[in-house]
Amino acid sequence: MLFAVALAFVSQSVFAQQMRISGRVCDSSGPVIGAVAVVKGTMRGISTDFDGQYVIDVAPGEILVFSYVGLQSVEVPIDATTKSPLNITLQETSTVLSDVVVVGYGKQTKQSVTGAISQVKGDELMKAGGVTNVSSALTGLVPGLVTLNYSGKPGQDDAEIFIRTVSTWNDASPLVLIDGIERGMNDIDLGEVENISVLKDASATAVFGVRGGNGVILITTKRGKEGSPTFSASANVTLKMSSKLPKNADSYTGLWYRNQAIENQVSMNGDLWSEYTPTEILRRYRDGDNPYLYPNVDWQSEMLRKHSWSQRYALDVRGGTKFVKYYGSLAYVYDGDVLKGQDFGQGYVPKNDYKRFNFRTNLDFQPTATTTISVDIDGAWGIERTTTATPAYLWPGIYSKGPDQYPVRYEDGTFANNESGYAMYNPVEYFNFSGLERHTRMDINTSFTLNQKLDFVTKGLSFRAMANFQNYYWSIGPNITASRPITKYIDWKTGEETINYPSDYTNSKYGFDYVLGKYTLSTENIWSSGGSPKMSKNLMYQAQFNYNRTFGLHKVSGLILFKRIENAAGSAFPSYREEWAGRATYDFDNRYLFEFNAAYNGSEKFAKGNKFGFFPSAAVGWILSEEPFFRRSELKRFVDLFKFRYSWGKVGSDSGINRWLYMTQWSKATSTAWLGSPSASRPEYSGFHITNIGNPDAKWETAVKNDFAVEASFFKNTLSLTFDYYWGRRYDIFMSASQRNIPPWFGADPVAANIGKTKERGWELEMRYNNSTKFGLKYYATAMFSHGKDEIVYMEDPEFTPAYQKKAGYQIGQQTSYLHSGVITSWDQMYTGAAVENTSGNNVGMLQLIDYNGDGVIDTNDIVPYGYPNRPQYTMNFTVGAEWKGISLSVQFYGTRNCTLVRSAGEFSSPHYYTVLDTSIMGDMWLPGSQEGGTYHHPVYKGSGASVHSGSFNMVDGTQWRIKNAELAYTLTAERLRKAGITSLRFYISGNNLWLFSHLNEDRETGGTRTNDNVMKYPLTKRYTFGVKIEF
Repeated sequence: MLFAVALAFVSQSVFAQQMRISGRVCDSSGPVIGAVAVVKGTMRGISTDFDGQYVIDVAPGEILVFSYVGLQSVEVPIDATTKSPLNITLQETSTVLSDVVVVGYGKQTKQSVTGAISQVKGDELMKAGGVTNVSSALTGLVPGLVTLNYSGKPGQDDAEIFIRTVSTWNDASPLVLIDGIERGMNDIDLGEVENISVLKDASATAVFGVRGGNGVILITTKRGKEGSPTFSASANVTLKMSSKLPKNADSYTGLWYRNQAIENQVSMNGDLWSEYTPTEILRRYRDGDNPYLYPNVDWQSEMLRKHSWSQRYALDVRGGTKFVKYYGSLAYVYDGDVLKGQDFGQGYVPKNDYKRFNFRTNLDFQPTATTTISVDIDGAWGIERTTTATPAYLWPGIYSKGPDQYPVRYEDGTFANNESGYAMYNPVEYFNFSGLERHTRMDINTSFTLNQKLDFVTKGLSFRAMANFQNYYWSIGPNITASRPITKYIDWKTGEETINYPSDYTNSKYGFDYVLGKYTLSTENIWSSGGSPKMSKNLMYQAQFNYNRTFGLHKVSGLILFKRIENAAGSAFPSYREEWAGRATYDFDNRYLFEFNAAYNGSEKFAKGNKFGFFPSAAVGWILSEEPFFRRSELKRFVDLFKFRYSWGKVGSDSGINRWLYMTQWSKATSTAWLGSPSASRPEYSGFHITNIGNPDAKWETAVKNDFAVEASFFKNTLSLTFDYYWGRRYDIFMSASQRNIPPWFGADPVAANIGKTKERGWELEMRYNNSTKFGLKYYATAMFSHGKDEIVYMEDPEFTPAYQKKAGYQIGQQTSYLHSGVITSWDQMYTGAAVENTSGNNVGMLQLIDYNGDGVIDTNDIVPYGYPNRPQYTMNFTVGAEWKGISLSVQFYGTRNCTLVRSAGEFSSPHYYTVLDTSIMGDMWLPGSQEGGTYHHPVYKGSGASVHSGSFNMVDGTQWRIKNAELAYTLTAERLRKAGITSLRFYISGNNLWLFSHLNEDRETGGTRTNDNVMKYPLTKRYTFGVKIEF
């Protein structure tokens, strides 16, 4: 009873102390709807109404916090003297329209940008779920930027990147600059990145001239800030595993289907009965009563680990004084192997792994108020260990080898093998006894930069000079050259045992003293590819004048730049590049924007008269929301920004074009010529032949690009959108000698020339929403859609090519195929169909191919364009996230569509080859009696000499959806941590490539089948990461 009375007394006392505070929350344009007023440290809060009004009860001594997304929060201490109305004005933060955007050779505010530029913060890259390179981390973060992952192999898992479209059949890779230096993006550590700007239209890239045709990616690394040093230490461990893999049938099922194939084709080849698997043998495969003679080997399980590990550790420091600001970082990355390397006594364990060490020091000295000198030194040291196994031998053994061929090892421990065909290699034996290579890559980069204000000459003028030296080195070794073991094969039909002796044994290198495990160790040497050593030194120096000044309502800026690059690779003749660039901008009253860019570039790849080219661009912008009539209207209460922009420009590309093409080149012939009498004493003369017919008119490709865009933001910048529509054309596209189609009676290789033409068009839409609640919950959502399509206008076709097979009118990389009208279900249908060239004939159950040109024969003239290219036209990204009291969650969905991929055909071969059946097509196969409704042709036995065309049946819709990334994190900033000197402590769990929807039964982002180079590679992986980050 006493406790209840006391509680009531305290409650009345507290209630009596509370005050009712009311007022209005505004910003520079008027009342703020939905602003939050909350008592600091409590859950008590309220949102402002339509007129920005609020009413809240608060006690003296408490602090009232007013906040809104995109505006700076305001804290007001409450005491007995505080009275209503308490009106609050919130100011815009620097991260809204005044955001700084990195552009070519400079910076601009986000509001004043007239080009198509997207920017990504470095913190977003760190949410990519344990990936080890920048290109993979960029997937889905930029509209119009398309990434394709071909391999998950450590050290070689970087993504191919192109911006918007591929409008050339030559190298379409964008230009990448890190702190203004042309370099690869995948050797820097993710933690070093401050932000990334992706330049997409001609206005943004014109200052790069002949290098800007494919778009530009500008990476800016972190720099020091004035203040006490802040240290950050982070560590994460990643569990990774193979992503979705193809599933093959077991031995019994595969052999049963192979019997069906033989039965269907025996009418065309009676000898096939000798390859038929008897029912009793089928039973033994099914029951597994003798796994050495009747094996059922899952080669993927034998070769691929259930999981592997990756790690990353990093330490950085940031701080500075008025004299010097500094940033330094150290990082170590290890990426493990999902292949099962084992020690079978060979003396080493093969593996495919990668480790990289990174360091960076960025120093900014300010000896005077107008002078800044920057010294940047960074480097990467990467070590890749990889098997020397030939991919054409290894990967078919993992993906395509039949489970019935032989066991991994026989009962006596001897490895099984039957080397009559490359796909017959035992992948376990071949991988573990093929040796090991070590590749070392070292990249050291040093830059010196001077920034000098020249206000004493004229206000707003400044000078900037930079010199950079880059040393790149790639070595190979020490390598292990291994000896293969003795293997054997037992034929289940005859019981005959065949011994396979390695060459080291048969050539008497070891004679009868052959010992398993002998190998040789080579020394380290400079890696050479195509005769060119992987060692280079680059020198870049540039100087520029900048001007930036405001005259009342008029803002003007300008840039004049000179740049020269010298590259020396090994003993090759050095290459040179020279660039002159300029920019002028004008801004009237933050409403009307004008920008002009131009570049005059020189490349030593071309002959005199074509070495230099001029590349101009122009852009205009109109910020409707800054017009006086708009600011006075009711729309201003909801619309924060409404902006139009348009750009036009001409840019170029010489990427992928070889040097010296303007010169006719000769080479000494490998054979000899005899002149004079046919006597034995006649003299020999060395002959010469032309290796390249020079073309003095060769030059760079030229692209003319247009971009029209609308940018808008609403409700105090909680909702924003950007829509771009672009179109353009590219001409003088280079066609090398091998790409041209000149008849052989020309007498020499064709002349390389600029004769190709393409055009492009597409659009991009980006929408962002950010908001918060009165309970302190912050949430956001981002949606990005992009569509890009290129079209060939002219590409040289072979003579007499039918009109429907010519490249013009289709995309680069357009898929082609025979068409089919379904399965042949009757003998009448079979005999009335057109004959198929180079096959043993049609049969019931095969696909009825369409005689497209109506000449009565199915041949290569009936192959037509089908579907889309093997890269997507559409990319889609959805990201959602929330943060509350230190807990944060984000999920990224990524999708692609309008892409055509090719699946494997599901054919069977004789016992001297492999027997494999993809389970994804078993239910679609036509089988007499049991599956006559099947839409796919019956199983085919290639050992009969039969050849079957699957037509467009194996052309599969390449639409894919992924949960690309997800992260759950908790950040501690408690007072007790601060007493220990820790500013924040963050724990997180993240994932990459977590879920996949695809019409293929495997994870593949590019076209081809499992027997070509694109998929004879390391499987793509999914990753689960646990990490911790401490700041102190």
